[in-house]
Amino acid sequence: MKRFIKKFISLFLIVALIVCSSSTFLSCKQEKAPETIAVNSVIYPQMSELTAVEPKIDVFQSWGVMGDPYIPYSVHVDTEKDSLRLTVKKNYQPPSAHAASVNYGYFVGADLGEFGGFLKFFKDGETSGTVITEDNCYGLVKVNSSTCYLIAGRWNVQTSGKSAVYKLSVKPGSSEWVSEKLADLQGSALAYTYSRDEDCLYIATAKMLARVSLSDNKLTKLPVPGYWNYLHVNSVVVLDGSVYMGTWRGVVEYDLSTEETFWYPVDFAKYLSE
Repeated sequence: MKRFIKKFISLFLIVALIVCSSSTFLSCKQEKAPETIAVNSVIYPQMSELTAVEPKIDVFQSWGVMGDPYIPYSVHVDTEKDSLRLTVKKNYQPPSAHAASVNYGYFVGADLGEFGGFLKFFKDGETSGTVITEDNCYGLVKVNSSTCYLIAGRWNVQTSGKSAVYKLSVKPGSSEWVSEKLADLQGSALAYTYSRDEDCLYIATAKMLARVSLSDNKLTKLPVPGYWNYLHVNSVVVLDGSVYMGTWRGVVEYDLSTEETFWYPVDFAKYLSE
């Protein structure tokens, strides 16, 4: 009986030791540090990095309500010396006119909102242009003097509109420019960037984030977060394997390798004085 009690106590101590060791190990495990991105800003030199936070819908819904002093402001992204640069703009309006000088003439495009728009090609020395489209010209990318890409579409309040990507090129054996539709997009285009390294367009619309490969005309729909409709994307850049987007109140990062999305808010109360 005594031998049995000793074995039982020994077994109990061993189990207790294992449990305690496991508990100690678990308690010592460090949580993953929050994602951060290094940034620079000429306007706000004290802003050196942003930290990702858990998105909260109630915070997004508080933007733009009565009494919000930061309604006119938005965060914009671009690159400078291979780093991410932020600019805070007030009363920003996207470009409504686009132009490109090409072989045999030049393109002029306009975005007139719900009233439509146009892209016209003017031959050298002529004043009357040829209409390429009567849709809004959201973007015009000149790859070289004989190839351009057009992002065009229509805005609609009820449906968020639609967009498409077109290739513009010179018809072989002539001076005539022709257009070819490459992809249809959901929602009107908000911002875009051309990646020369990948030879593709990254386009943010009111409903989606798209990658259009120009070498094979392939459209890839990239996943967007559930709070996409609150963001109002205004600018897009590709840097170090991620797509960064400037929005109403911060920066969204989409990691191309992991397909993760991170939200980096900008504290306007800290950097802006009303």
